[in-house]
Amino acid sequence: MKRLLVVALLCSACPKDEPTYDPNDRTIAKLKAEQERLARGGTPSGPPAPVAKDEPNPLAEVAAAQRPPVPLKVLESTGTLQDVTITVTSAEMSQTVAGPKTSLSTADRFLRVAFSATAKKDSTLELSTVTLVNGAQSAGVARDVQRVGQGSSLSTTALKAGEPVNLVLYFEAPAPLLNPGLAMVVTQGEAKLSLQLQ
Repeated sequence: MKRLLVVALLCSACPKDEPTYDPNDRTIAKLKAEQERLARGGTPSGPPAPVAKDEPNPLAEVAAAQRPPVPLKVLESTGTLQDVTITVTSAEMSQTVAGPKTSLSTADRFLRVAFSATAKKDSTLELSTVTLVNGAQSAGVARDVQRVGQGSSLSTTALKAGEPVNLVLYFEAPAPLLNPGLAMVVTQGEAKLSLQLQ
């Protein structure tokens, strides 16, 4: 009798391993299918991951804006450097310079300065050393922009007596440099000529 009771208690204490869920449940079927898909190397499903926003690119915004150049109010500025008379005819500021095949943009400013040079006798003018100056700030000729914008050649320019030559130089400078007090400085050996632009 005692043995029967012990066997009966043992049988009642060990329930059979039966599932505690309905195997026909749709949610369970979906979870099993997802588990099998992941085991085969699939990517987890679910809501898409948030797309990271690209950092704004100021140069791309400048290039896309395509703002026209802004002319500076330049009074006709004339000066003589040794035997060469130089007259500034115009200056304009922009953030993009376009050429026939490409264009360049800057977060700063490009300044296009047009001027004429007339020599009293056959002479030369060195353009590569021309600078913009405003107080303690300065900027030299922007060579890449000079090529793209089809400015004047930066090699030594030959001048024939009495024949004016029209020249164009491009500079790249931070906006504060282009404030009132801006001048273009041309040097010839030890001589220096400052032409007021603003």
